[in-house]
Amino acid sequence: MMTQLLLWNNFLACGPKDAPVETATPEATPTREYADKPAALEAPSFTLPKLERGELSNGIPVLVSNNSETPLVTVQIVFNAGEWHTDNPQLASAAMDMLTEGAGEYDAAGLSAEQRRLAASLSSYAGLDGSTASVSSLKKNLDDSLGLLDLIVSTPSFPTKEWEILQRQYRQQLQAQKQDPNAIANNLFKQLMYKGQYSGRETTLEDIDAITPADMKSWYETNIHAGNATIYVGGDTKLDDVLPMLESRFADFVTKDTKPPALPSKDMMAEEIPTTIHLVDSPGASQSVIYAGHFVTERTADTSDELYLSNLAIGGLFIARINMNLREDKGWTYGARSGISYNHLPGLFKVRTSVVAEHTADSLSEILKELRNSQAESPITQTELDAARGYILGTDPIRYESPSYLLSQMIQVGRYNLPADWYDTYNDKLRSVTLEDAQEVWNGTVDPNKLVVVIVGDSASLRTPLVELGLPIVEMDAQGTVLTSGDTAQ
Repeated sequence: MMTQLLLWNNFLACGPKDAPVETATPEATPTREYADKPAALEAPSFTLPKLERGELSNGIPVLVSNNSETPLVTVQIVFNAGEWHTDNPQLASAAMDMLTEGAGEYDAAGLSAEQRRLAASLSSYAGLDGSTASVSSLKKNLDDSLGLLDLIVSTPSFPTKEWEILQRQYRQQLQAQKQDPNAIANNLFKQLMYKGQYSGRETTLEDIDAITPADMKSWYETNIHAGNATIYVGGDTKLDDVLPMLESRFADFVTKDTKPPALPSKDMMAEEIPTTIHLVDSPGASQSVIYAGHFVTERTADTSDELYLSNLAIGGLFIARINMNLREDKGWTYGARSGISYNHLPGLFKVRTSVVAEHTADSLSEILKELRNSQAESPITQTELDAARGYILGTDPIRYESPSYLLSQMIQVGRYNLPADWYDTYNDKLRSVTLEDAQEVWNGTVDPNKLVVVIVGDSASLRTPLVELGLPIVEMDAQGTVLTSGDTAQ
């Protein structure tokens, strides 16, 4: 019914396909000419909320950002230990996921019922470089909700029954990823870039099967403690209001001496090579997944703002060149984007897209052409740079409306040792970027001739057109085992 209404409305708006077009005479509708187009509006001024800083009696730092627009508060306890700090790449995630499956006198169902009673939401998870336990709550229920958060981080029970359920889910997810071309391409790209270490480690079924409740408890007792924690608070509260509640709940949280985890080494980064295609067979696939990229500079480099804006202009936005070419002009994809991801190691620039299979080689060729042309015959324009800058400056106030987003930025500052005013000064730094500087940094950082390319698709139909591109081709399986290598067009 809704489809019929939409079609009828379109018909009324546009008229029958073959209906004559009525044109008004100049006398009936006088034309109006403008000497100049209206100038674009200035991006609204925006100042991040000032952070209040405190500390619990056991030494846990507390950072608070007040936003009283809605009566909600989010509290996150962040621990300086994550997935890469364990021999088993799944262990940290398993341990943190299990915190909400049973704690104290409550089983999983009991914890769920308490959350509903308080209109609160608990979560816990591990990422690559850290772990988080959090609660979001109505302001009026904050103290009781903090009691739930205290419960899961202080007395998790790691119940065997719930672990068996979660373990089955992990297996199912892993099996699904093995059939998903996007997951295969993403995992293999990271494995190649990080040489199978750090962010490039792959979880296996054996890793999942090897984890026991005792293993999770051991990891938890080693890593989840006051000496390894920072508390971030965002929402309708202030430091003076929330600090006593946090003190009453977490002042007795066990404290241990702990050494900061060793940072990953640059030896884990893949060496630069001439642009090479790594082809993974997905027999009969109607689409191909393409990843292409290489390492760039650190997030704290003096040129990071110029690189950020120039990337948005070339591939980061919907209206950027790469997407306009592959999606709007060619119709080969629903979307193609480039981006730069950061962790403890230098940034990783990558272009990613899924394209119709028959135009896989053409799509890669167009991506390479756009990158090369942007550094030579078709440099970045002032219009493109202003569009990229305007997007960030115009949408930042919306993003920071969410307490969770603001907390995530605060966590990034603490975890990766960024300057304390990193986000306070970010927009002003973007405003100061000139077109000449952006182009110089783009040309000196992104190299289309040194890309690691991963393509997951039907190799039987892709191999010949890919060989014609004249690039080395390494055929691999989904786990990264080399099958054949080194072929190029003769």
